[in-house]
Amino acid sequence: ERYVESEIYLKKSIELKENLKDSRNSIIDTSELAICYGSLGSLYCSMQRYKESEIYYKKAIYLREELKKSRNSITDISDLASSYNNLGYLYRSMQKYEESEIYLKKSMYLYEELKKSRNSLTDISDLASSYRNLGYLHKLMKNYDDAEFYCKEAINMAEAIPNNNQSHEDRKNIVYSGIALSELYYKKNKLGQAKKYMEKALKYQKLIDEKSNELE
Repeated sequence: ERYVESEIYLKKSIELKENLKDSRNSIIDTSELAICYGSLGSLYCSMQRYKESEIYYKKAIYLREELKKSRNSITDISDLASSYNNLGYLYRSMQKYEESEIYLKKSMYLYEELKKSRNSLTDISDLASSYRNLGYLHKLMKNYDDAEFYCKEAINMAEAIPNNNQSHEDRKNIVYSGIALSELYYKKNKLGQAKKYMEKALKYQKLIDEKSNELE
């Protein structure tokens, strides 16, 4: 029921934003319409209505590519990177791994561009998440060397952030990448490395749990 209400609301918003864009075609109208398309794509992804999700994610990407071409602001680059990541995640859920890799890499390249130009904690976190997503994808594809590379990059980047500045997402990157690496090394019978990364994952999961308990 919650999904149905959200779908109705988002479709009404899209209709309104499309009319505004047709009549005015301002950058703000384009940006707001892209947000609505992306939100509906995410809703359909949550509902496992993957074909519809793909349609709206692609609509969001088309508009955000246009915004990047015309304005190329930091926000445009970040929004487009997020849209590519969403479509990459969707294709992974659909087990279309080659397509997933294409869009996850497009996302990664933009996050690398942001990190070079601005290097904020958000940029570092987003890039680490991008590496983690690619690591997990390559693990599913049984490209174990690539999986190892990206998971290690994700951990190194997240751990480089001082502990008191680490976000929930940073610690999740370390936990998930650590578990993936532990499983990879176990398969290779490198038990010392497997133990090392599992202990690292458990350490950061404990930090996540402690933080959650503080907030309750």
